[in-house]
Amino acid sequence: LLPLGPDGALSAAAMRTLLGPLPPAPVGIRTFTVPIPTDHCPTWVIPALPMMTMAMLALSHAETPGIKEGAALRWLAFSDQPRTVQSHYKDGRIVLKADGEAFFVAQADNNPSIPDLPPLLDATTVNLDGLSLYQEGKLFHGPTFQVLEKIVQTGKNGVTTLLKPCAPDILLDGATHGVPHDNLKQWFPELPDKMAAYPLRLLSLALLGAPPQQSVRCELRAIGISESGLPRIEAWLFEENRLLAYLCWEEALLPKGRIGNASPLERRAFLSGQFVPGVS
Repeated sequence: LLPLGPDGALSAAAMRTLLGPLPPAPVGIRTFTVPIPTDHCPTWVIPALPMMTMAMLALSHAETPGIKEGAALRWLAFSDQPRTVQSHYKDGRIVLKADGEAFFVAQADNNPSIPDLPPLLDATTVNLDGLSLYQEGKLFHGPTFQVLEKIVQTGKNGVTTLLKPCAPDILLDGATHGVPHDNLKQWFPELPDKMAAYPLRLLSLALLGAPPQQSVRCELRAIGISESGLPRIEAWLFEENRLLAYLCWEEALLPKGRIGNASPLERRAFLSGQFVPGVS
């Protein structure tokens, strides 16, 4: 979705084609146009800007190796036109706005802290084809965002996946595709039943290397429940043994209801406008 810069850096340079030349230091307000994320439709119908694209836009303005305390405040939906977005920067705080209303906030992080990768507990090799998850409606993403190649291993506290090399924001979004959002109790047994999970707060994001040229190994780990009751997940992205990125985020929990409790294919059909017995 967002273009890479000519120097190939997985940083603010990756945004220059979209944003234009950057000043020597982050200041004031920047205005830019965001293309329609056609293949990112969480409701199967309406395109919405991924939180990881929001994070990359904030990171480009901060011009730091990381951001922290990030939060998506609302959906940024699209119709048939690109949207104009403003990035406001002051004292290390970045606020993204559209139509004058904030939709993402974050704090610049000049020295992001990256914890050690915990082991995958009770690891089982599965080698599950990632494409099947999109085709079966378990993941809503269209072709551009179908970057999950394979789920390699599963465990009681996470998974190991392989991701296709791609643009930074799509790669970061792909890191979340291995999370069992429909049944997060697999990783957090203490959670209530029949809840769907969605990324909400990006507690930390650090970009550490150039864009990958081959498959990326993504290690996802369930870390625990926050004081506010939200499940917390961390991800480490590697190209071979080179760490490319680290993320830590919290997931919001919402009751599934009748639509959420339908099978993935029934849910996709209903949200696409078809009549589905027991759901419609």
